[in-house]
Amino acid sequence: MMNILVTLNSNYINPLKVMLKSLFLNNSKQNFCIYLMHSTIKDNELDMLQKYIQKNGHDLQVISVDNDYFSDAPVLKHYSKEMYYRLLAFRFLPEDLDRILYLDPDILVINKNSDPI
Repeated sequence: MMNILVTLNSNYINPLKVMLKSLFLNNSKQNFCIYLMHSTIKDNELDMLQKYIQKNGHDLQVISVDNDYFSDAPVLKHYSKEMYYRLLAFRFLPEDLDRILYLDPDILVINKNSDPI
């Protein structure tokens, strides 16, 4: 199983779903565990993501981060404080996790050769 880390808020749920779909379609032989770090995503949104990811045959692990982390960090329209959470990932991810790949939620995963990443 390959571990993927994403950090986001509610504004990036739809782009995340597009990224995940491209990841799943272009790596159909690979199983993924998606680690999602957030501080403000609502339970109903998390439930929807859980169902979406499970429907595609993969796992979701939700990591809630205290809303005060990076509260003083500079943020702009497209740069939320959640983008900084990848810098703290080592504090919140399981200690026995061997490796993880961070992907921005607003990318497309294209695998021209159809080989697993």
